[in-house]
Amino acid sequence: VILMRPLAQGALVRTAPPRAELAFLADYGLTTWAQALLNWGVSDPRVTVTIPATRKVSHAGDNCAVGAARRFDEAARARVVALAARL
Repeated sequence: VILMRPLAQGALVRTAPPRAELAFLADYGLTTWAQALLNWGVSDPRVTVTIPATRKVSHAGDNCAVGAARRFDEAARARVVALAARL
């Protein structure tokens, strides 16, 4: 499975949960909501590649950092889904 533009051209990251609710991301080596969403996708064992589109170099660096992050377990994936559902 290939995830192409997994952040929906930024639509999924325009509104992020409060910073306090994202503190758990540090356990995975992540710092931003966009990274959480990317990691959610690549943590799915069915996914083989993700192609996020970006216009900013700083965002490309953030996206690349997900490659070095620890993958989410099922509990963390569920937490990201719950946070996204509230936005």
